[in-house]
Amino acid sequence: MGSATWAGTKPKGLRKLILGNAPAFIKGWTDAYLRYRDAMPEDVKRVLLEGEKNENWEGKEYEAAMMTFLLKHCATVFPEELTRSFGFAGEDNTVSMTM
Repeated sequence: MGSATWAGTKPKGLRKLILGNAPAFIKGWTDAYLRYRDAMPEDVKRVLLEGEKNENWEGKEYEAAMMTFLLKHCATVFPEELTRSFGFAGEDNTVSMTM
């Protein structure tokens, strides 16, 4: 059960819950991602599909394909802070791989 769903049960003692960077509902997010991914050029789509199939989200080829996806569908420019955070994830992927 996700945090928002759990909070909706109105558990005793819960006064506040802050959800940051969370989709309103995961099916809508997933459906949109799949449409956007499938609209990518074949070479990018192939790498993304292969990474998802093998659950291998590491490696230069996958990172490059994902960056192409992000630049097209998420932002045209990444702030320096976000770029640095990608670098930190490359050094220690504990959090990103856990999610």
